[in-house]
This record gives sequence, C-alpha cells and structure tokens, in this order.
Amino acid sequence: MKFVPEKFVTLVCDGCKNCQAHCECGPNQTPAPCDLKFAACSKCNAFESSIIPPLKYYKVSPHAFAPTWGTAHSACFDLRACLRTGDYVNGFKANNQPSKIEVYDNCISIHPGQRLMIPTGLMFDIPVGYSVRLHCRSGLAVKQGLVLANHEGIIDSDYCDPTFMVMHNTSLVWLVITHGDRLAQGEMIPDMSYEVNGTLEKPQQKTDRAGGFGSTGVK
Repeated sequence: MKFVPEKFVTLVCDGCKNCQAHCECGPNQTPAPCDLKFAACSKCNAFESSIIPPLKYYKVSPHAFAPTWGTAHSACFDLRACLRTGDYVNGFKANNQPSKIEVYDNCISIHPGQRLMIPTGLMFDIPVGYSVRLHCRSGLAVKQGLVLANHEGIIDSDYCDPTFMVMHNTSLVWLVITHGDRLAQGEMIPDMSYEVNGTLEKPQQKTDRAGGFGSTGVK
C-alpha cells in the first residue's frame, strides 16, 4: 500500500500489494472518500482492513511548520524547529544547571553537552488508543551529534500541551539550530492494553541463551 497523508486527514489508496485490489473509493483518488488505510486486504484475505483515525495538529504559533513526509515511503513525519527572534528557550547546561536562552535572528546556539527544549509550535490531538513517538534523525545524529536527549519521546493521547523536541548536543563544538530545521521525526502508533502482574515463580530460560547482560557478545 502507498499512502500520502495530506494534513493528516487525506489518504490515497493504491491497492493491495498482494492481489492489486482497491478499497471501495477506487484507486488513486485524492482524497480517498472512505479514509480507509489497509492493514490488510479483505478480498485476498492476506490480512484484515482497519480504519485509522487521523492525527490532528493545532498551530500554537502562526510561524510553526506543518509536519511533512520526506519521501513517499517515509515511515515517519518530520518535525521542525519554531524559533522566532525574541523568544526564549529553556534547557539545561552540561553541568545540569537550568538555562534560559534568547533567540536571535531566528536561531539559537546549543553548547556541547547542553539540552534545550526546542518548540515545534504545534499541539497534537491524538486519538484515544494511540500515541505519538518522536525519534532522532539519523543524519543529525551521525554528522553533528545532535540527538533527542531522551532518544525517544512518547506523547500520550491525554497530553494536550505544546510539543517540544528536547535536543542534546553530544559533540564537542557549538551547534546552531535555525527556525525551520528538521530536528526529529514522529509516528502515530496504536497502544496495546495489557496487565503487569507479579509472580511467585522465577522466570525460566526460554532459549539456549546462557548468561545475562552482555552475554551474547559483539560478534
């Protein structure tokens, strides 16, 4: 299936990869009237179809950027920094002391070891039963050492506040973050309901693994 979300509401049906069948809205219609995203194909029974509710966003700042997909097959949408001259960004220095930095020329410097809460200017309206996960961007991590401080941000459906990207400069040089920079990528995923129960029985070995932390080695 190929889907091109447009403002988180529009879906494009391109048919089942297994049998080439299309949903009732027909192939390649934009928007797809049924807003049906196939997790499966009911015609070839390869899997079952399900309706995915849209992820909505609200611009807290008129200067905020809408989430976008980098390519047609991107699994995640990109989130951009919303930095305007005169704004202030909160964070922590490398020695864990709090800091408050003013934005100049729509950009801000992040020192080595510093963590800053970079605003997106967006609030997400996440459907009940789903959450949004924020991930680092690979290019920023390997080329500049700029990563999410918590490595993966989790936004619950009952969180109704502005979204921030907590960026951490792991390099040894100053880095500059500019308004509009793509700093993180996000995805909406379904929640799983399960219980966490205590047990009086010690867990038993399920495979031939012998040893605990680090026992499988590197090679």
